[in-house]
Amino acid sequence: MELLLMVPVLMALVVLVITAGRVVQSKGDASDAAYSVARAASLSSTWSEAQAVASSTAAEWTAQSGSTCSRLDISLAGSDFVSGGQIRVTASCRASLLAGTAAGQATTRTFVATAVVPIDEHRDLE
Repeated sequence: MELLLMVPVLMALVVLVITAGRVVQSKGDASDAAYSVARAASLSSTWSEAQAVASSTAAEWTAQSGSTCSRLDISLAGSDFVSGGQIRVTASCRASLLAGTAAGQATTRTFVATAVVPIDEHRDLE
């Protein structure tokens, strides 16, 4: 009889642990994506090239990373695109926290991370 009462409590605890793990992983994935995209964009020679590289890097990262992000949106900003400037990338990662709920619908949440990467001072930009 006591075991019968403990099963729902233990199942709830398992679901809570799994969800907490997915939250931590998703936050890390958003941060990793933001840094990867910012770093790739900072190596570009022009602002328009940086924007194109950021988009393609985000697409490649989503396809290859095995992350929890089902959708990754990025926004690119920063100071003037000059040596010694900065590239700022904000990544929004939409992730499923649980494969399904009692109603059969996935529980999703959006995680946002920002990365700022300097543009090398000792290189020529167009």
